[in-house]
Amino acid sequence: MGDFNGDHRDDVIAFVRNNDLGPGQGDAWVALSTGTGFALAEKWSDWICVAEEVCAVGDFDRDYIDDIIAFSRNATGAQGDAYVAVMSHVSADRAGERRFCGSEVSSRS
Repeated sequence: MGDFNGDHRDDVIAFVRNNDLGPGQGDAWVALSTGTGFALAEKWSDWICVAEEVCAVGDFDRDYIDDIIAFSRNATGAQGDAYVAVMSHVSADRAGERRFCGSEVSSRS
């Protein structure tokens, strides 16, 4: 749970974490709070929190909107890496849509 749209209400996030590299692996789905329930979930990310990654929610860019962080544990060559997906507003051709944009923030390699 986290506030992914800045309305000061907790929203719900679900991660597709299977290890089979099948369709949808790594997707993050968010259901925004309506105040009395939740809207239908929408896909906000195509690749975050997969396999053995440990994920958490927090405001990592200090914009008062929650983001996602994924810590890689057992992946060959990526053990100890951390990836942050910050919430961003998509502009231009997709005005008003929201999504997570990921980037590597640290590495122990």
